[in-house]
Amino acid sequence: MRRHFPFIQEVRGRGLMVGVQLSMPGKQIVLDAMEHGLLLNCTHDTVLRFLPPYIITEQEIDRGVAILNKVFKTAAKQSIAS
Repeated sequence: MRRHFPFIQEVRGRGLMVGVQLSMPGKQIVLDAMEHGLLLNCTHDTVLRFLPPYIITEQEIDRGVAILNKVFKTAAKQSIAS
C-alpha cells in the first residue's frame, strides 16, 4: 500500500503490532475505518496503530486490508482536493 499512497511515510512493527506513519493527521482515517468495521487508533496525530488479536484469521486480515485500502483511497482523494 505504501507504493500506492504517497501520504504513507513509514511502516514499522513488531509481531502483530504495526504502526503506519502518515504525512497527514490520521483521525479521519480512523473514523472512516470504524464506519466500515475496522478498529484501529491514531497516536501522535499521524501514526495509525494496528493491534489485532493473536487469534485473527486470514479471512479477517483480508477484510481489514480491503477496508483500509478503501479508506486510504478516500483519504488520497480528499488530500488532492484540499
